[in-house]
Amino acid sequence: MYKISVILPFSGFCPQLDRAVSSVLEDGFNDLELILVNNLGDRDAVAVASNWQQTHPRVRLIDEPQAGIAF
Repeated sequence: MYKISVILPFSGFCPQLDRAVSSVLEDGFNDLELILVNNLGDRDAVAVASNWQQTHPRVRLIDEPQAGIAF
């Protein structure tokens, strides 16, 4: 279990998603997980998030259509 969980919701077209994920993971603190929450992201954004999940063990992708961060 990680000490910190960072939740990053995204929706629609997210041209900065790749940069945001990189920024969190390159922070230097290794005891964290990054949870990407797909809230109706477009295909490109979902592809970026899926690629991060497949290539980095601390990244998880959750699909929550229109649920938002509170659910």
